Amino acid sequence: MTAKPRDEGTGEQPRDDEARIEGEQPDADATAEQDADVEVTGGPWEPAWSPEQMERFANAIQPHLLGLKRFEDQVRNALSNMAATLIDLNQLTQPLLSNLSCIAPNLVGLGELLTEKMPPNWPRPTDFDLVFQVIQDEGIPLVWVPRADIVADLLTAPDRDTRIKVLTARSSDVAQDCREVLDQIARPDLVHLLPMAVSALDAYVDGHHAPAQALSVVVVETVVTRTIGSYRQAKTFAKIDEPRDLDIAELRFRAALAPIGPFYLAWRPSSGDPMPEHLSRHVTVHQADPAHYTHGNATVAIMLLASVLRGVEEYLDLTTPATSQPAAAAAPR
Repeated sequence: MTAKPRDEGTGEQPRDDEARIEGEQPDADATAEQDADVEVTGGPWEPAWSPEQMERFANAIQPHLLGLKRFEDQVRNALSNMAATLIDLNQLTQPLLSNLSCIAPNLVGLGELLTEKMPPNWPRPTDFDLVFQVIQDEGIPLVWVPRADIVADLLTAPDRDTRIKVLTARSSDVAQDCREVLDQIARPDLVHLLPMAVSALDAYVDGHHAPAQALSVVVVETVVTRTIGSYRQAKTFAKIDEPRDLDIAELRFRAALAPIGPFYLAWRPSSGDPMPEHLSRHVTVHQADPAHYTHGNATVAIMLLASVLRGVEEYLDLTTPATSQPAAAAAPR
């Protein structure tokens, strides 16, 4: 809007009819715009509506006032309901939060227990089906030995032959891992076997794989027979049908003894069956054959030696007090 110029002499604004050319009809759009315009009362710009304009404005908003009142009532009711809901939720969640605060330390403790009882060299998360396939079906020990990165390589290998190649390629590391586990054996009823176990490791490191395999097998058979019982009892004890059903307290030593199944497989030349390629106590002790005394089987033998001795120690710690006498046969549970 443009303000009308004042007369320099009087200071008054010219009237609209004086500004119009005589005989000219006022423009309808200009008149409507002028009716809606605000007038200047002098001095600063101060908008002032005429009574007519105020009346038109009041008439225009009157139909909407009732709806606005209804909207105000709805907002008030909604806010009241929200406040009541928040109060109810607070009453509901406070006992729950209190219970969670009590449970949380126990959940943390459970997590620590699971971590403590899992074999320290197993990957997280653990594919139990694959791990027990390698341990129980292929007879390759995976508890305590070998170290975690070798276990990871073994589990990603496509088959047993490839896994054996992984082990022989890392034979120095595997032997070191076995030695470190044997160093942890402390029960008096097992330490008498340690000199022979260490001799088997020394022979392996020196490249005498056949003597290392034979001595490892004999020590493993001795400790299993004295601890678990007969071959049949040991095989029954070692068999795990559903790994997920194992008690967490017995997971490690049961998994450590699981390779005993293939290890105790009997074989005779008269059977007509091919000689087992995997480590076999029966072939090693009773049917000595150069084809069975291999670098791969010797590696599995020293791993079984360390894993079983450590597993039996944990088993005895849970079931019997330590004694200075050799471990006596215990009935499998």
